[in-house]
Amino acid sequence: MLSAVILTKNEENKIAALIKSLKFAKEIIVIDDYSLDNTVSIAKKNGAIVFKHHLNEDFAAQRNYALRKAKFKWVFFVDADEFVSEALAREIVKKVNENLYSGFYLKRKGRFMGRQMKWGEWSNSQILPKFGHNKLLRLAKKDCGRWVRPVHEYWDVKGPVGELTNSLIHESDKNLKEIISSLNFQARLHSVANKKEGKKANIFKIVFYPPLKFAVNYLCKMGFRDGTHGFIHASLMSFHSFLAWSQLYLNQKQK
Repeated sequence: MLSAVILTKNEENKIAALIKSLKFAKEIIVIDDYSLDNTVSIAKKNGAIVFKHHLNEDFAAQRNYALRKAKFKWVFFVDADEFVSEALAREIVKKVNENLYSGFYLKRKGRFMGRQMKWGEWSNSQILPKFGHNKLLRLAKKDCGRWVRPVHEYWDVKGPVGELTNSLIHESDKNLKEIISSLNFQARLHSVANKKEGKKANIFKIVFYPPLKFAVNYLCKMGFRDGTHGFIHASLMSFHSFLAWSQLYLNQKQK
């Protein structure tokens, strides 16, 4: 038995298609951060169970809230801008029924500003995997772990963890302005999380970490093979690093 979970905030243009791709789950739960559009009504119309719950700038807490609401042994987390193929759905059902692991990593394939991306942070190669985030633990037994960190959150699952063959499909339709706004929001949360974890920012990190991030994504992980889109994406990820460390540095100076 499987519960599928979606976190939403103003996703009326995407939520119906995603819910339809999750019909293999026994229940579909939407945790909505008080959307101002028709997300909630569309989700209910398509058979999802909706709970309204403030994000409060803490994605891990929002996901742990969802775990408490899920009824079934296995829980599958999907973002609102993702989509589950029929092949992935069949594989999930098969692996859940086999019950050999506590959880599973999933790879992602995605589009960025209209282009299918294969390299950079979208790469599934094992070259410097620490700098990428394209393999995510999204499917696990409900009672085997909790989500950690307010942003760049991860599911800390206890027990053996496998990896699925088929990939999640990521379909972002954000324009550049929306992407930068999202990066700024995430960077601010990331700086707060770093501070709570005792991490310190300094001029060295502000100056050198962003270009290192760019070099890893664009050169080591061959983001250049995605053309101009690969350059833009690597630059944005570098900018995100700059924002996070700069905001932490400024917070430290305000003491």
